[in-house]
Amino acid sequence: MIGGAQDRILNSPQTRALADSIPRALYKEVDAGHIVLFERADEFIALATEFLFQQHD
Repeated sequence: MIGGAQDRILNSPQTRALADSIPRALYKEVDAGHIVLFERADEFIALATEFLFQQHD
């Protein structure tokens, strides 16, 4: 999961709790608001790409 540190709709504790409830989920945070993909597209794509190319059990 990728959360926005400045998100006023879903705050970090809520997003972290959701990630913690999903087996093997990872949580990363970006200095952005609710729509991380549009606000910090390069960072979002880098994190998503890194996750997709990791070895998963």
